[in-house]
Amino acid sequence: MPYLHVQTNATPTQPERSAFLEAATEVVAQVLGKNPAYVMACIETGLSLNFASSELPAAFLELKVLGLDPSKNKELATLLSDMARVHLHVSEDRCFSRFVDTPRGHWGLGNDVF
Repeated sequence: MPYLHVQTNATPTQPERSAFLEAATEVVAQVLGKNPAYVMACIETGLSLNFASSELPAAFLELKVLGLDPSKNKELATLLSDMARVHLHVSEDRCFSRFVDTPRGHWGLGNDVF
């Protein structure tokens, strides 16, 4: 189950947040070859965030995946930062991405683990 957690000091409208979450969920599923029904995405907006000694709009995007193929990271970083620019009004050069490969047995859904 891929999980995308976005933290930003930007203040997009509710429709912009929803559009970002929908687009990000689809991109993550497509690039990783996962079923979109198992992708979860969360966004926190309006945070106090300083990046590169500035409080201009910035975002931290963290994607946790079971069995992440690192060859996909550059494509994901490009697509996700582009969506942050479009929907959240954060410049690509102010989007910091982190990709985490979660080992099997460390990810659960309901009363089971993968």
